[in-house]
Amino acid sequence: MMKKYIVFTLLQLLLLTFSPALKAQFVLSGEIRPRLEINNGYSKLFSPGLKTAVIFSQRSRLVAEYDHKIFTTKISIQDVRIWGDEAQLSLSDPAGISLHEAWAKLKMGEFFTLKLGRQELVYDDHRLMGNVEWAQQARSHDAIVLGFEKQGWTLNLGGAYNNDNFDLSKTPYTIAGYRALSYFWVNKTFKDKLQMSIIGIANGVENAADTTLYFTGTLGPHLQFTSNGFKANATFYYQFGKLNSGTSVNAFMAAATASYTVKKTKISVGADYLSGNNAFKVGDAKSRTFNTLYATNHKFYGFMDYFINIPAHTDGAGLLDIQLGVQGKFGDKSTLAIDGHYFMLGNDLPDPENVSSALARGLGGEIDAVYSYKIHEMVDFFVGWSVLLPTESLGVINSGTKGRFNNWAWTMITFKPVFFKSKDKSE
Repeated sequence: MMKKYIVFTLLQLLLLTFSPALKAQFVLSGEIRPRLEINNGYSKLFSPGLKTAVIFSQRSRLVAEYDHKIFTTKISIQDVRIWGDEAQLSLSDPAGISLHEAWAKLKMGEFFTLKLGRQELVYDDHRLMGNVEWAQQARSHDAIVLGFEKQGWTLNLGGAYNNDNFDLSKTPYTIAGYRALSYFWVNKTFKDKLQMSIIGIANGVENAADTTLYFTGTLGPHLQFTSNGFKANATFYYQFGKLNSGTSVNAFMAAATASYTVKKTKISVGADYLSGNNAFKVGDAKSRTFNTLYATNHKFYGFMDYFINIPAHTDGAGLLDIQLGVQGKFGDKSTLAIDGHYFMLGNDLPDPENVSSALARGLGGEIDAVYSYKIHEMVDFFVGWSVLLPTESLGVINSGTKGRFNNWAWTMITFKPVFFKSKDKSE
């Protein structure tokens, strides 16, 4: 009888939550995203003797959102796993449930909001802060964000401070990433054609030996112009401060893209340059290598993910990426996109065969093709194939050989059901 009473009480509370009198809306949704990948050189050059890897992975999410006139909340619980990563009837779960998002946003008057908790931080085109949606686990932060919006102006002030345990005195932060983070983002839209934003990020990383906190600063504008099928983006960021080794930083990145859409076809061109160290410049004690911080680099530098960590994946020499793409729509449901990249080192690296001379800067080309089909408003199908044509220089940096045919194929289907949606509070 007691169990029946508890269930009855919970149902009453649930019905009360959905009551229109509260002028709130509740949405319970989900996501199931299985993906098959056939790997013959994804992120690592395929050396002779290796065999093709066939991998199924899956992301499963349950998302609850509640929108009230005073506050908004979101809780996103996810399970990310490789198919077969645990034995049947096993009591252990190597993948496990994790909390992707759990935040509350307080609406303070007409213009201000305060958002607290685990959340995605996504700004502009993801070049410095993105959610890395392609990755099954995606990225989120434990942060506080103060927001302001008025007359086309948007301002965000955010910050985070991390610990890996509940300690009674300060101990080293042993998880890879920042100990402290603070940033601002200002955005303004002019006549629906031009968007301008400026972002500034202070990224604090500890020295593992003595827990000294060192900050790098990243500052710069992002511009986007749209008019009659034409779209252009331009970005410039300057990076300064100190690495957690104590080395001073003086680096930058510049990127520009342009696209034109006529009828159902879009053609795009672009280039990214990320500065790097010149190994032959004697007496330069500063780091010239630009770090893209918490960007969605999968979106920009080839889908085969050879340049996800720009400092590490270029041996600190930086990167030049020249892009050309075409995208066509077929009917209302099908899209085919083909993108080409040519990668070069941003600066000189010694040739290990002759350390007095530099490696050739060319790293190779990549072609990415993706076909998508909307089966239903809640169901999307994707299939993709990528080919990498590496040079000897990429073989040196990636510790592989260019002799094999490096390619990667994948297919994915995404289900995003809405299990329940209460009547809109405005109705």
